[in-house]
Amino acid sequence: MSVRKLEALHNGDSEDTPVSSQKRRRTSYADSSYLSEMRMTQEGASCGILERVIVKNFMCHDHLEFTFSPHINFVQGRNGSGKSAILTAVVVGLGGNVRATNRGSSMKELVKYGKHTATIDIHIKNMGKDAYKHEIYGDCIVVERKIMSSGGGSYRVKAKDGTVVSTKKDEIIRMLDHFNLQVENPVTVLNQDMSRSFLNSTDPHDLYKFFLEATQLQQMRDNYTQLQEALRSSSATIEGRKEDLPLLEKEVEEHRSRFEYSKDLTEKRNKLRELRRELMWAVVHEAEKEEEAAAQKLEAHETSCSKLQDKITFYETKFKEEEQNHKVLQERLSSRTQQLSNQTEDTKAANEQMVKAKAKLKDQQMQATTAEKKVKSIQKEISELKEAIEKDNSLAQNNWAAQRAERLEKIENLNKEMLEVHQIVKTENTHHSNIINTMEHKKTEERQFFLEQKAMSTKCHRLEKELTELRGQQSNVFTVYGPWVPEVLKQIDIAHRKGMFSAKPVGPLGAFIKLRDQQWGHVAEAIISNRINSFCVNNQKDCHVLKQILSRVNFSGAPKPIITVSRFRERIHDVSKFEVQSDRYPSLWSMLDVSDTVVANTLIDQMQVESILLIPTAQEAGQLLKDQRTVPKNCKVAYTLNRDTYYPDPNYRIYSGKGQQPARYLQVSVEQKISDLQAEIDSSREELARHSCKVKECQAEVKELEKEIHMSNRKMQKDKAKIAQLRGQVRVLQDQEEPAPPDVSQLEEDIRQQEVLLESAEAHAEEVRTLVHQSKEKYQEAASNYERLRQEHSKLLQEAENIKKEMNQCEQQTNKSNHLLQGFKKKKKDTETRKKNLEAELKAAREGREKESERAKNFLPRFKTTRSAKDVNSQYKALEARLNKEEAQRGDPVEIHKKYKEVYQRYSDINQIIQKHSDLLKLIQESLDKRHQEYGLFRRFTSIMIKSYFRNRLSFRNLHGTLHFNFEEEILTMSVVKLGSENDDSTIKQSQ
Repeated sequence: MSVRKLEALHNGDSEDTPVSSQKRRRTSYADSSYLSEMRMTQEGASCGILERVIVKNFMCHDHLEFTFSPHINFVQGRNGSGKSAILTAVVVGLGGNVRATNRGSSMKELVKYGKHTATIDIHIKNMGKDAYKHEIYGDCIVVERKIMSSGGGSYRVKAKDGTVVSTKKDEIIRMLDHFNLQVENPVTVLNQDMSRSFLNSTDPHDLYKFFLEATQLQQMRDNYTQLQEALRSSSATIEGRKEDLPLLEKEVEEHRSRFEYSKDLTEKRNKLRELRRELMWAVVHEAEKEEEAAAQKLEAHETSCSKLQDKITFYETKFKEEEQNHKVLQERLSSRTQQLSNQTEDTKAANEQMVKAKAKLKDQQMQATTAEKKVKSIQKEISELKEAIEKDNSLAQNNWAAQRAERLEKIENLNKEMLEVHQIVKTENTHHSNIINTMEHKKTEERQFFLEQKAMSTKCHRLEKELTELRGQQSNVFTVYGPWVPEVLKQIDIAHRKGMFSAKPVGPLGAFIKLRDQQWGHVAEAIISNRINSFCVNNQKDCHVLKQILSRVNFSGAPKPIITVSRFRERIHDVSKFEVQSDRYPSLWSMLDVSDTVVANTLIDQMQVESILLIPTAQEAGQLLKDQRTVPKNCKVAYTLNRDTYYPDPNYRIYSGKGQQPARYLQVSVEQKISDLQAEIDSSREELARHSCKVKECQAEVKELEKEIHMSNRKMQKDKAKIAQLRGQVRVLQDQEEPAPPDVSQLEEDIRQQEVLLESAEAHAEEVRTLVHQSKEKYQEAASNYERLRQEHSKLLQEAENIKKEMNQCEQQTNKSNHLLQGFKKKKKDTETRKKNLEAELKAAREGREKESERAKNFLPRFKTTRSAKDVNSQYKALEARLNKEEAQRGDPVEIHKKYKEVYQRYSDINQIIQKHSDLLKLIQESLDKRHQEYGLFRRFTSIMIKSYFRNRLSFRNLHGTLHFNFEEEILTMSVVKLGSENDDSTIKQSQ
């Protein structure tokens, strides 16, 4: 659709067109726009598109990851599932203000309760020809924002491979400008609260601003304004330069007059140049003589170097021959060493064989001795058995039986007694463990009571110190907010009288706040928190002065007050549109009676007291705020008398409070504060006394338990000693050898068995004597073999020693030759160094000659002179001195001429530059004026397009509406009605 047709629609030229044809044209235009948008989305989605959002410890989510599809995304889910969290994360992660999301007043409110940090990772597509710094970031840009629970945060912009490219917000702003992403623009991101209240409550001026920002007309206008300012600045600079031109023209005229007087010295200058030419060629002639002398020295030195090289060649040959001889001896020594090594192994093996044979011989000799002893022992046993048979005594048999029965009875009694003592030890051990566990528990309890006693003592000391300071300043009502407050207020008054403040600071804030209902005092103090004793200043300069005052005050360990910098206003902010609206419950703003305008505006700006609802009980708060339909308008948070915190639906959550307690600051007198402190000190002292008694009781119980443990240890030691004694007695009885009962038949059988054993032992002894004889022969053979190998080893060792002596002699001769060779090489090196020095001298002489010749080329043709350079230089200096004296009086003609040309050229260049810049600024101003006119036409064209698109979209929904732009007053109004309704005709007339 052309601009002319759109203007016709705007001016009402379409009245004669039937309604049906208007609808058809609207439908066609909308369809074509829709297809065009779809085609642009499909073809252009290669960069600046969100791919994925990952949040950790953000709002109410531990970990939430959302991947976007390439085109349109619809997100649905229950409350708390993460829909708003995704949108909030995108706005905040890309540098948006948290207030724009209506999810809190500060960044730290977005951190999940109980966590220290929250992290947002946003992946942005970066492909295609319009990609942003693709060579650095690659196909994807990752923006990571970290939010601290203390209120701070940081940015990191990373490439696709994870490399951190930047940690500054400016890089994110440049990227957003490149992709044309406006996260705080309602056209880009329209949150729930804005969408509900946009059409009904937005001011016409705000609608017009919204129109300019959404269409980027505001940015164009700001750019034109900046350019116009730059043009004015440049024009002022050019005009200033033009004013300096007459002075520069006067300077040119002065240098021209001096140039006219300098032409008389030209002839003398020519004669000086001729002497200069003669001097230069005289220097060249002397340099040529020096070069020739250096060349002769170098030639003589090269002859001596040649003779030295012949000696080096001779000694190198001799050194190589001696090295070869040493190598042969080394190989012979290696061969003998190898033979010696092999011989050593054979000798070692022969020695081991001899040692084994000797050990075997000794072993068998011991076996023979043992066999003979065994034969003699058996023979003795047979003799004793025969004597025992002869003694058959019945009385011995009876005594043996009685003794055996008595011994067995003693062993049984001792075992029974030992079992009883074991049972007693086991019981006592269990009792001992129980006592130790009880004592450990009591010691832990004693340490806990001691720590609590120490904390209570510290608390009492702190309260007594605070009470002493309050009583010392009891007459000052501001002492309630801290003993340091009166001194700070005094210093502020002194500084204000000296004119150090642009406006006197206001504080502490709590001194200007009263409550309409005192039962909410502790809740108000919890909300205002550490700002209750803070100060407000008008600007940064006043803040700096106040900080200097606070640095001189002794706070006695108390924290310094907060300083809020905000321009002082005469009126309190109008919060009627933003105050929470509830018929049953008051807002915190309505509960406060603030006597100072600055304090009231600070509470509104810093704590948003108008949007805080006060509900007496937790039950009422839960019923009211858990359903979005019953949440009062503009309510952001609610508190109960128990200091429970409630955040309304759709982000419904609860944080338990610390219970009710009396107010400490608001509407509290110094006498009441002293009374409360005294009561708290008395209570703390009583509790401290109770803890001291408990500590003493625990210590007494621990001592009693330690005595019991000591007694139990002694008892167990006695029982264990008794068990050891009983066990020893049993072992003694068991170890006693039981005498065999007298039995003659058995003794006779033993004699027969011993005789059989005697025959076997005698045969074994004979075999062992035979083996001893054989082992002795083998040992003698191994010993003779070892002796032979040992002698061969000594012979090889002697040969190796002789070869080593020859090698030492050869090494000495080689070292001597090497020493002479190195001496000649060192001498050669010195001669080479000398040669290099002579070459350097020749090179320096040649370079000096070439340099002087090169310098003399500027004075061609060559001047043949027989005078020395010194004589010519004397004449040259004398003439130059006379000429300089005359030039000192009149000035150097060359410099005068050069200076005149420079000044004249500079004047001409500056004049041309100023003229060119003036012409350029004129062209730019004309172009800017033309562009500003085009801006007006483009703004009108855009408004017509928006009107047409607005009517077409409403026609699909059986609605009729109008948009009216007033560019002079910067107002945008709109109205929407149903087709065929009573207001339809009036709306159509307005649109026409």
